[in-house]
Amino acid sequence: RSDTYQRSPRELRGRSSTASTALTLTLPFRPPYNWAALTRFLAPRAIPGVETVTPEKYSRTIRIDNVAGRIEVSPVARANHLAARIELQNLRPLARVSDRLRRLFDTGAPVLDIESHLRKDPQLAPIVKAQPGLRVPGAWDPFELAIRAILGQQVTVKGASTLAGRLVEK
Repeated sequence: RSDTYQRSPRELRGRSSTASTALTLTLPFRPPYNWAALTRFLAPRAIPGVETVTPEKYSRTIRIDNVAGRIEVSPVARANHLAARIELQNLRPLARVSDRLRRLFDTGAPVLDIESHLRKDPQLAPIVKAQPGLRVPGAWDPFELAIRAILGQQVTVKGASTLAGRLVEK
C-alpha cells in the first residue's frame, strides 16, 4: 500500500534488485501502547548476536526467504504507530517482514476491548489501571519461538538467552 510504504508498488518493484534497500514502515496500533513494558520483557530475552533491545529501540538481524536484513523498531512520540526501519538485500519479502513485525509487537490487538474485559476481574483491574496498553510479545518466527520455549524450560531467562546466542554463533 502506498500509504504504508510511502512508495507506489511500481517504485518498490523497481528497487528490489539493488544490493541493499532501506525504508521505514509505520506499524499502526490502537492506543494505548505500553512500549516500556514490552521492551522490559524483550530486553533480558534478547539473543546475543541477533537482537538488541533498549528503552528506545528494538533491533535485530533477520533472514527471510533467503534474504538477509536488519530491522529497527521504535515508538513515535504522540503517534499511534511504531516506526520500523527495514534494511533488506531486496524487497521481495517486505510484506512478510511487515506481517512478522506486526505479530512480534502485537500491533493488531484490540487493547481497549481486552482491558475492558480484564477490568471486570477484581484482581486484574488494578494491574490494567497501572499498566495500560500491555501487549503480548511475539517472536520473529515459529522456529525461533519453539527454540526459545525449549531453552526457557531448561534454564533461567539469562541462561536461555546465553544458550540461544551460542546456537546462533555456531
